[in-house]
Amino acid sequence: MLRNEPIPRPTVYRGQLITTDQKIARSTLVAERAVPQSFPDLVSERLYCNLLPVERLPSFVYSAPIANSLIKTKKDRSTALPSKEAIKAESRNAQEANPEESRFMPAFRLFEDRIFTFHDLESPDNPLAPVIDDREVEPLNSEDFIAEEENRKLLTSLLNMALTRHIGRLGLVIDDTKHDRFFFSDDNGAARVIRWAPLKRMVSRTVAKPMMNEERVSFWRHLGAYLKIIFLANEFYVQIAPTWVITSDGRHPSGGPDIGRRVIKWTGPERNLHLLYHVRFWTSVLRNRRGGPIFVRAGDQSLEIASFPAFIEQSYGIAGDRRDLLRILDRAASSIEQVEEEQADEALTTGLADLDHDPGRNAENEDDSTLVDDDDEEKDK
Repeated sequence: MLRNEPIPRPTVYRGQLITTDQKIARSTLVAERAVPQSFPDLVSERLYCNLLPVERLPSFVYSAPIANSLIKTKKDRSTALPSKEAIKAESRNAQEANPEESRFMPAFRLFEDRIFTFHDLESPDNPLAPVIDDREVEPLNSEDFIAEEENRKLLTSLLNMALTRHIGRLGLVIDDTKHDRFFFSDDNGAARVIRWAPLKRMVSRTVAKPMMNEERVSFWRHLGAYLKIIFLANEFYVQIAPTWVITSDGRHPSGGPDIGRRVIKWTGPERNLHLLYHVRFWTSVLRNRRGGPIFVRAGDQSLEIASFPAFIEQSYGIAGDRRDLLRILDRAASSIEQVEEEQADEALTTGLADLDHDPGRNAENEDDSTLVDDDDEEKDK
């Protein structure tokens, strides 16, 4: 059948299907035994998805009131709380006054008149000390935040801040035009190729590539993904949604409906093995080539994420009709990479006009297009 050759027709004798080699067809034997053997086979089968389970949360969320010096009193004697930008500016000023300390913006959330963070606010040298009232610091158990929806959203926001900063430290570009989107930049003007292992074998993958039109770069194609922590069925997961990002210069995303349609054309026809390929690839990136789970720094604590995707294990199926996808993936990763390259080139180049080299010309103007800080108040929401 695979060679498209004519197939000899079987014959039927007294209700039994006789194959061309004069044997009773297996389908006849199965049909004769259908009543006593009608139950599914007791075999174990795993169905993978694009979620990485969060195995361990940071133990505490620290909370403290905003420092009184930052709270203004209005003419009617009511109080006006500072914005998040004002608090970040105060934190920067305090760090600049002490040049010996390393400078960074701690991740935190504002809720009513209090600051919430994974940093230990009870420590006298904590990075938020200049903006809090350290007399009323309250360490809260992270698990207690799950029960109430508002607290759970706050915890999820802090977890996503930690994940975003982790991805930034790995060298990926934090896309400020799309929520939770990250991609690989060019390698100093050249294509970027990285090595990774789907299971045991090391393979190469081109994650940023200049697309040429004659002898000039028409645009850049970057491997990217939407990565975010979600709460599902009383558990936290890292959701992985692979995509491509188009830039004109190797670093600044371009947008527009035509590009969006072509990216969807590539991402639409995903299949099980390809899905597992993407999940394993991004797991390798997040793990930074280390063994074991994914460790993400969260303030003074850490977040632990499984390096194996979530799955459903069924205890029934069809015997002999199962495939070990991980082992197949380990052998087929190079072939999948080649197919991915060909499909992406076809989807993204056919009829796609040259991009203007002004990075902002085709940027998609959405509500989050002006976000430039990974812990911006609006992005946190």
